[in-house]
Amino acid sequence: MKEMTRRGLLAATPLAGVALAAALPGKTLGREKPAPARAECFWIGPYPLADWYKSRPDKRSPFNIGTGPSYDDIVESLKECRVYLLEQRIVDVAGELLFGKDEDGFPRVALEGKLYHSWTVDGKDFAICVEKVTSRGVCTDYHRLPAVRIVSDIAIDIRFEGENGFARGSCSQSHILRKPVAYDINGKLLPGK
Repeated sequence: MKEMTRRGLLAATPLAGVALAAALPGKTLGREKPAPARAECFWIGPYPLADWYKSRPDKRSPFNIGTGPSYDDIVESLKECRVYLLEQRIVDVAGELLFGKDEDGFPRVALEGKLYHSWTVDGKDFAICVEKVTSRGVCTDYHRLPAVRIVSDIAIDIRFEGENGFARGSCSQSHILRKPVAYDINGKLLPGK
């Protein structure tokens, strides 16, 4: 009986070649297995939440005039909260740098500091709380070197609660950063667009 060589065996049974290649440790069809992609995170910021709140065109307190904390009190309290963009940089198997994927939730918006503030004014309780943060309008440009990502919309929803002596009420306001945030794959902030 003629002895079958490895090459002859692979030619005779195509599926055996796949099974044999899978069984060989550290090899992929005669080549070394590429190293898996590596992910690392970096952040852009901080952006003081008070600065965003002050950029609103309406400079009045959301509470009835004379019944709750003033506009300046609210701005002062929001100075204790900072906003960051959390981004992911992926080094793929070929060594190319890629941004984290939208479907994986990147970029993410993160908050740091005091997110809940309360006051008592004339025996009545008032509070504000950061409810939700989102980023929208993400554009990634791999044609530029290094690659660039622009986040055109960062929205922060703040809930206001208060009482007027007869009833309690609440409302939410969305505060949107009016200036896009642009940065490269290395985490360098780029001049405003």
